[in-house]
Amino acid sequence: NSSWEGIAESGELFVAFGGIPLKNVNVNPAGASRHFVKDHLARAVENGVEFVLFSPVRDDLAEFVGARWHPLRPGTDVAVMLAIAHVLIEEHLVDCEYVNRFTTGYERFANYVRGKTDGVPKTPDWAEAISEIPAETIAALARTMAAKRTFVSTSWSLQRASHGEQAPWMALTLAALLGQLGLPGGGFGF
Repeated sequence: NSSWEGIAESGELFVAFGGIPLKNVNVNPAGASRHFVKDHLARAVENGVEFVLFSPVRDDLAEFVGARWHPLRPGTDVAVMLAIAHVLIEEHLVDCEYVNRFTTGYERFANYVRGKTDGVPKTPDWAEAISEIPAETIAALARTMAAKRTFVSTSWSLQRASHGEQAPWMALTLAALLGQLGLPGGGFGF
C-alpha cells in the first residue's frame, strides 16, 4: 500500500470512490492523536496530484483538493470501475507483464468484462445507464489512469451494503491492471 508520503511525492492521479471525508478520517481508536489526513491531502495538492471523486456527495473530499467531482448514483461505483477495466482491456492499456507475473484469473476476469460469460459487455455506455456518469468521462479517465501514476481509493462506506466487498476488490483489480501495486504513489487503499 502506498503511504501518504508516497502519494504526495510520486503520485499523479488519485481516484477516490466514496471519497475521503475529513469528518470520518479524524477518528482514533484510543487516546489522543494528531489528525494528519488533511495535511497529507494539502501536500499532495501542492505537489500537483490530481484528484477525481466519485460520490453522490460533493464534500466527500475536501473542497481545497479541487477534485473533479462525478456524482454517480449511489451503489454504482463498481459499474464505473468495471467500465474503466473494459477500456483498459479493449485498448490494450493493461500492464500485461505485471498481470502475468503477479496475478491469477485475468482471462476469466477479462471474459466477464467483455461480456463473454453473461452476454453483457461492461462498456462505458453500459455503466452510464447504471451510474449516470457519461461514457466519455469514464473512457477518458481510464486512459488517464493508464498514463499516470494512479492511486485508487475506496471509502469503507462502499462495502456497507449487500455485495459490498465488490468495491474494494475492484479497486485492487484496477490497480493490478495498471501495474501500480507496490509503486510509490500508486496502487489502492481505503
